[in-house]
Amino acid sequence: GYFINANDDYLKIMGFLNSSTSAQIKKLLTESLNNEVGDLSRFPILMNEDMATRIERIVSSCVDLCRKDWDSFETSSSFSVNPLI
Repeated sequence: GYFINANDDYLKIMGFLNSSTSAQIKKLLTESLNNEVGDLSRFPILMNEDMATRIERIVSSCVDLCRKDWDSFETSSSFSVNPLI
């Protein structure tokens, strides 16, 4: 396993922070609902290469789906045509 690097591993961090595990760890580490500077640096994130590759693939897919969904709205700067037409 290895510890993730915030500069290089943002997809893994996004996947972890959007998990139920992350929510439970946050409850253990902080008493407030707010995120303070340094809260995330205390999260114990350790993963192996196989898990990291799988997480990156899943999170990347989710980001692409969200982007396509957002671009279907007229308020998006990348809006081209209504999907119903």
